[in-house]
Amino acid sequence: MNTSFKKSFYFCKIFIPKTQTSSIIDKIILVNNPLRIMSQQNTEETLDKFYQEVYQTILVRQDPLTGLFPASTDINEHGDYTDAWVRDNVYTIQAVWGLAMAYRKSNIDKSRAYSLEQSVVKLMRGLLQAMIRQSHKVEKFKHSQDPLDALHAKYDTQSGQTVVGDDQWGHLQLDATSIFLLMIAQMTKSGLRIIFSHDEVDFVQNLVHYIGRAYRTPDFGIWERGHKINNGMAEVNASSVGMAKAALEAMDEMNLFGEDGDQSSLIHVMGDEIARSRSTLQALLPRESYSKEVDAAVLSIIGYPAFAIEDRELRDRTRTEIIEKLGGRYGCKRFLLDGHQTVMEDEHRLHYETSELKNFKDIESEWPLFFTYLMLDALFRNDQTEAHNYQEKLEGLLVEKDGLQLLPELFFVPFDAVEAEKAAPHSQERVANNNLPLIWAQSLFLLGRMIKEDLLSLSDLDPLNRHENCDTQKPKDVQVCVIAVSQSVKDQLQEKGIPSQTLDEIEPTKIMYPNELAQVLHKMGANDKLGLSGRPKRRLRAMATSRLYHINGKPALFLPQCQNYQDFYLELDNRILIEEIKSEFSYISRHWTDEGHAIQALLVRQNMLDNENSSELFEFLRDLNSGQIDFAKATNFNEAIQNTSIKSIVNVPDLPSYCPTLNSKVKPTFFLNNSPEETVELSQNIMERLAQDPHEDELLDELCLSRNLYRQAKILVHLAKKHPLSYSCYLSKYDKSLALEVLLEEVYQDAGELRKWSIVRSIAGILSKSHFGLDDAVTELIVRRKVVIVGRSYNKNGLIQQSTNNQEIIQKIKESCGDDTREELIHQEVLIFLSYALKQDPELFNNMISIRTSEFIHLIVAQIASELEISQGQAFDLLVAMSPQAIQERLKLVLSTYKEMKSNMQSLEFIKNTSGSSDAHFVEGEIDQEFQTRVSNWKKWRLQNGAICHLPKDFYPKIRTVLKSCKGIILGDKFNSSNCIDSSLVLSSMTTGEPAFEFLTENLLNDIPAADYRHLCIEALSAIGAFTVANPNLKIDDYFVMDVIIGHAVRLNWLHKYPAQAQHYQERKAQAWELIYQSSPQRVAASVSDALKFLLEQN
Repeated sequence: MNTSFKKSFYFCKIFIPKTQTSSIIDKIILVNNPLRIMSQQNTEETLDKFYQEVYQTILVRQDPLTGLFPASTDINEHGDYTDAWVRDNVYTIQAVWGLAMAYRKSNIDKSRAYSLEQSVVKLMRGLLQAMIRQSHKVEKFKHSQDPLDALHAKYDTQSGQTVVGDDQWGHLQLDATSIFLLMIAQMTKSGLRIIFSHDEVDFVQNLVHYIGRAYRTPDFGIWERGHKINNGMAEVNASSVGMAKAALEAMDEMNLFGEDGDQSSLIHVMGDEIARSRSTLQALLPRESYSKEVDAAVLSIIGYPAFAIEDRELRDRTRTEIIEKLGGRYGCKRFLLDGHQTVMEDEHRLHYETSELKNFKDIESEWPLFFTYLMLDALFRNDQTEAHNYQEKLEGLLVEKDGLQLLPELFFVPFDAVEAEKAAPHSQERVANNNLPLIWAQSLFLLGRMIKEDLLSLSDLDPLNRHENCDTQKPKDVQVCVIAVSQSVKDQLQEKGIPSQTLDEIEPTKIMYPNELAQVLHKMGANDKLGLSGRPKRRLRAMATSRLYHINGKPALFLPQCQNYQDFYLELDNRILIEEIKSEFSYISRHWTDEGHAIQALLVRQNMLDNENSSELFEFLRDLNSGQIDFAKATNFNEAIQNTSIKSIVNVPDLPSYCPTLNSKVKPTFFLNNSPEETVELSQNIMERLAQDPHEDELLDELCLSRNLYRQAKILVHLAKKHPLSYSCYLSKYDKSLALEVLLEEVYQDAGELRKWSIVRSIAGILSKSHFGLDDAVTELIVRRKVVIVGRSYNKNGLIQQSTNNQEIIQKIKESCGDDTREELIHQEVLIFLSYALKQDPELFNNMISIRTSEFIHLIVAQIASELEISQGQAFDLLVAMSPQAIQERLKLVLSTYKEMKSNMQSLEFIKNTSGSSDAHFVEGEIDQEFQTRVSNWKKWRLQNGAICHLPKDFYPKIRTVLKSCKGIILGDKFNSSNCIDSSLVLSSMTTGEPAFEFLTENLLNDIPAADYRHLCIEALSAIGAFTVANPNLKIDDYFVMDVIIGHAVRLNWLHKYPAQAQHYQERKAQAWELIYQSSPQRVAASVSDALKFLLEQN
């Protein structure tokens, strides 16, 4: 700085009024710095150019009253685009927001910066007001998850009112609500004030509740259609789940009043909703949904604006798959077989026929929009070369209109070029449609260009710096505080070398049950004026109970659900409890993102020490104390709270009472007595007497006098079969009437204390008790593309294909089981344990689409019956009397059988092509001899594998090859037309990696009642698949009828061994079937090959 400048600076400082000092000093600096003058002028000119473009393409369309934008000005055969879509509006305003920040940071034309900012605020508040008018729908949807209760996806641009009915549009679009919330958070962080009042804070909190279960909620998604044929079937869409996850993360602890806010304007998010969204995304990606194996919509969540995927490898793999499968010269296709605005589309109906999807192959419309996502994604990855590449591509797609360069919505293949494009994809010139511009795309392109011009930094566009947190964090250990329920328990632990603290010693912090926390959180967002109740009273999961709470200033720590033994009995088994606790440690550590450590209370009760598995509990606690348990470490409570995360919740009107029952055994009543010594199984005479239906007064007197839990349970179960749970039971001994449910609950608790598992399960079924994680277990299976079938047989009543709640799962189990309520509970346990196994070893479930709980139970019963040489009925009685952990071990044994055999499943595919000739070749491959030696009973092997419907590697691709060579495959009853996999249907409407094809095939396999024959069909299909792969030019103008092919294979297999008995085969047919079941997979494949030879030669 030169001397003359210093003098002028101080001179100005003396005479210039303070309010004008900054601007005038800036001008003085510019006068003395020619380079900065040029830079400032260039920046001003560049900003002005962007302003003119933003104004003419975007701002000129903003409604002066509502602040909303029409999606376009176009009205055509595809719809009225003049309405204001939530999603389009949020994307449209982003260029305005970006330009406002560019003006603000450059300190050029503050008036223009303010005007742009207020345009952003006006739009966001316009959408907010439109949604607040539908607060009643938000309240309903939180509880129902019904698409008809969803917020509307679009509104009238001029009034903000609804424009179509609840049932006239696919309104449930969780990504739209989510990006609205995400941008409220980002814009608030940037300094804008979107939310003005506490009523609006409450509404936003309820929108957070609204999207909280996106990970399990089928919606219509970004393309407003759900299933790709637009048949009204919603799907769980990765793009919706990812946007919801981003919104939840952005909103967590966000103060909607910015720097002027306090605790009352904070938004609270349940960490488990984020964690479960993450798990769902990891299971779904790179797919979008059930019907869309790849979708360019996912670009919005792997990069800007969501940055929802922490796993770099998964992001890269997803991006690559989209570019390779959907990329073109004019943009990306939305998804494969997308007919929207192609010339082959029938514009007079919304849905497609499945048979017509093949017409759209290779001519799907290409959208420049996705190049804007890819350009922004490259910029955020600092890949300037790729960003420049996409910018050039976009500039080449601009269409001039009224002197403006605009991005069209899409480019389509004209009718006269369709055949040529199908013959040589990407060879023909495409034509832009009339929707010009797609403002959503124009806005994102403007953002990318502003970053390229250095007007915006990446942090300007992402103030929350989500793009910098896109790599998986290192796990943090959970701080575990061992709390003794009494001094006596503490002394017993101390004797075993395990330090602990009592409830009194951690005062003033109170230990509370998780349902009490659910009651507190139910108040979050409650607002009588808007008719909003706050968070639904749902069970809470591990992330929610892993922090210290200050509720109206009072500290509280909540037990995790797995320690709430009153709800369900599994946790009464110490070994199961320990496994669940370890699983929760792993889950919390993997998903925890707070700066402070997670904290969990492990409450030790007397009955845990009296348990037959108490030694395992002591060992676990010692390992926890010495740091030998993964992801967790025992910590003194007073030390732990210094390092933990704290969530403060204020203005809770009804603070729940602290739990006084923790210090004592919890019993609902004290009217029934029992004795461990007298609790023995009932004799046949007593069972027969109860079967004669004695008078109820006698039974109730007997109930009070008996000290045998088995007799008490049998009496109450007998009454429960005749009366509702509210039935009043008069106990003459006490001259008091009690509801049947109260008495059942007491016996349930007492049986649990004594670990009488058969009684516990019997009464738990009557009381419709369910494990807190049952719906989570089913969801865990479903999001990994499994179909869950509960009950004894495959039918629609037992089929679960979408996430649902505990009540519906239990109802399905009840409808699909017999009268024995114990069986219903075994189905629950199997589902829980299967979900554990899936988390621990996902490979066990490879090539397994359907999860049939009844088959697993049958296999376990068969194991017990075989080991003890008893009947199936006796084996089942032993099963229901086993501890949960013993059943889990049995299930692990069943699963491990398949793990051992999995590597050998390829041995089912024996037919190889040894020539380049087009003639059919039947050459047998080799089988692993060790595998043959290890399996001593092939029929039993088929029964076990068929029960779980475990499929060989590459099974489905080979089935598609079979379908390409014939008219279809008939599985099962050949006279039932519904048993056909039609080649034209599958090949025309389902892509290679589409789950729908897998479900179709497996559903037909599941319809085959006999497990061993089901597996024989799988072996035969595998052999035929290998045959068609080896003979790609084979074309058969007929169906492969599996019953016919297998029938011939059985005959030829018999004649292979007994060639002299050809004339007497009909008399030996039953033996021939027994022989094929006892034959090795190699021999079966050879027999199928012989059958194909025979049939082809006959043809």
